[in-house]
Amino acid sequence: MMLEIESVDGYYGKSHILKGLSLEVGDDEIVALLGRNGAGKTTTYRGIMGVLPRIEGRITMHGEDITGLPPDEVYNRNISWIPERRRIFANLDVQENLEMGLTDRSERESRFQEVFDLFPRLEERLDQQAGTLSGGEQQMLAIGRALVSHPDLILVDEPFEGLMPTLVDDVADALAKLAEGDVAMLIADQRTEETLELADSAYIIENGRIVHSDSAAGVASDGDLQEKYLGVQ
Repeated sequence: MMLEIESVDGYYGKSHILKGLSLEVGDDEIVALLGRNGAGKTTTYRGIMGVLPRIEGRITMHGEDITGLPPDEVYNRNISWIPERRRIFANLDVQENLEMGLTDRSERESRFQEVFDLFPRLEERLDQQAGTLSGGEQQMLAIGRALVSHPDLILVDEPFEGLMPTLVDDVADALAKLAEGDVAMLIADQRTEETLELADSAYIIENGRIVHSDSAAGVASDGDLQEKYLGVQ
């Protein structure tokens, strides 16, 4: 396993948010983390990345215990996080945003080319201020900024949020192409259909607990399960 989360409890102050949460992401695997708003998806990511105020349990990356490490040390374990609402640097241009993700400047050209192969539109807009890009292009930039660090694992939070249907397809296609490489992904989103089409396996989280796990195909084919936990009818 690349990432293993074992019986993790996470807290904001006295609020107990994650409750005995366990999940796994294998090498080159795409895993969906599904749940309604407030279920604990983003808190799970915050726990992995070391920004949750208090965490108990065990999180390992390639077998190394990273539980509670500072965010910069987690990042140095080749984990990138694409947060919800993208959080690009709106006042910087596309090139400057990509450079913010570089960990090795000697590989700048090859890393940038990987991004441009995936998102030709970004190469066309290198000098454009990021805040003026469309929502879909901003999501592409957020993915590209994560990709230039050459991660083993990318945590993708709500990649389809706020996108027009045509842009949802573009971002889904890009993630599918990325999945063909040597990177693993944990994708959290409320758009069940698109996320399950990308994923190999899936977990459903409710009130900070994993309530179901199965292959992505198994969850996709279970309408009663989706209606019960995800509100999909």
